[in-house]
Order: sequence, then C-alpha cells, then structure tokens
Amino acid sequence: MILPNITYLLRTYLRSNAYFVPCILYVFITMLLYSYKPNPIADSYSITAIFLFFISCWVGRSLYHAESPDQRAVTLTHSPNRWKYYLSEWLSAITVTFILAVIAILYPVVTVMFQGYPNVNEWVTAISGHFTLGILGSSLALLTQRSMIPQLNYGLNLLVLWSITGVLHTQFIAILPDSVQFISWVLPPVLPLIQQMLTPDSIWPVLGLGLYSIIYAVILGSCYVYLSSKKRDVTL
Repeated sequence: MILPNITYLLRTYLRSNAYFVPCILYVFITMLLYSYKPNPIADSYSITAIFLFFISCWVGRSLYHAESPDQRAVTLTHSPNRWKYYLSEWLSAITVTFILAVIAILYPVVTVMFQGYPNVNEWVTAISGHFTLGILGSSLALLTQRSMIPQLNYGLNLLVLWSITGVLHTQFIAILPDSVQFISWVLPPVLPLIQQMLTPDSIWPVLGLGLYSIIYAVILGSCYVYLSSKKRDVTL
C-alpha cells in the first residue's frame, strides 16, 4: 500500500507544477557553481549539500501541499491504514530530494569539473552528506505543513527559523547560557555535518553525524505519523 501511495503522491506533485521552481533552481545553482573549473571537491560538495537542505525543505512543503484539502480528505477516507499514507508523504519528498542529490553528486564528475576524481572518502562524504541533509530538510517540512499548523504563514515562518538555526547550529549554541545548552539536541545538526564534509580525511565523523541526523529525522517523521494518525479530522 505504501508504494502505490508514493506513486500517487509523486504524480499529484508533478501535475501541480509545484516541483518546477525548487528543482530547476537547485539544478541551476549546481550548474552555476561548476561554471568554471577546476573546483575543489570537498568545498563544492559542501555547498551543494547545504543548498540541498534548504531545497528539500521547500520540496517537502510543496509536495505535502500539492494535494488539495478536499482530495486529501477523500484519499484518507479510503485508506485502510492512514499511517501508511502519512509515511508515504515523507518517503515521496525524500525520493525527490534523492534525485536532486544524485544530480549534484554526479554532475561535476561526469562533466569533469574537479581537479581529479573523488577518492573513496570523498565519495562516501558526498553521498552521506547530501542524502542525510535531504532527509533532514524533508523531515522539518513534515511538522510545519498545513495539516499540523493550519495557519500557513506560521508554519512557513517556523520552518524558516528551524532550518536557519540548523545552519547556525554551532554559533547559536555558543551564545546560549549553560542552563539551556540542552537546546542543542533540538536543533538540526546541519552545520556540524557541513563542517565535517569540508575535511573528508576520515569518513567516521561524517558517518557518525549522518547517523545522528537520520535518527533526528526518523524521530520527527515518527512523531508526524503518530500525531496525524491520532487526528480525527482529515480535511487539512
């Protein structure tokens, strides 16, 4: 049931044309970044990864809103397991960001824009960094969409602030008093992951932060699926 839901949601997203601006913008940014050569591998991949984080927030929000409230209500009414539909929303957004991640990773290699081919550490760092940040951005968009926060402006503002605090993670934590340092566990670990991508000498710090980020994203996704499944109202 999950795969048909994903197919349906992706088709709805493509028909809405909401995908066009964020996806084309990301491809354009990637091509613009590699408009000259040679490019440093680690620096270039860290830039496309952090842009992918923001684009994945955008893609997630636009995909979750691609289906009209009335059609969404009909779909949920005919879904025997509503939790599968909510999980499919998240997986659909991740699918789109994964495609963008593959483009960002392979484009400079295929077009020979680097000083040389990435080594094993650089491949692992690029793949884990892009895919992890794509999942993370899609997860932030889950809890700020219309079905969770009916006021669209409030949801959008929260998503923007949430994503920015992730990018300013280390600097933001540094100015907080010791009594509220626990907030660091609430912020998405975007900046620490990007900082590790810039030094791909060892893959273990990136993989460790990537695992932490995936756990963070799964917690958000699980909260969304659980809370949404408990709601009786399916009109949003």
